[in-house]
Amino acid sequence: MLGRGRLDHFALNAAREAAFREARRRLVEEGASDGSVMDMGSLLPLGFTGPDRGRHELVWAKLGVPVIRGLRRAPSGRSPTSISSSRSPRPCSGTC
Repeated sequence: MLGRGRLDHFALNAAREAAFREARRRLVEEGASDGSVMDMGSLLPLGFTGPDRGRHELVWAKLGVPVIRGLRRAPSGRSPTSISSSRSPRPCSGTC
């Protein structure tokens, strides 16, 4: 399984936007994340490395946005910062 064992990754759901922002700040401060957030429609995912060196996600589901809109994915091989189309996932503005 890609050399990562039985568990590929897990995602934590932030209950509120403020909790997401605080957790993001802490993860960046600890060096566990570069702070990059992708706007996936209804979801804001943040990747981080856990103490076990596994890759995981912190996710905040936007209020009032249908979850199905969170199923958009970045085109293969494109980095989050290289996507500019309003129909594609795009980086979250600097205040996420």
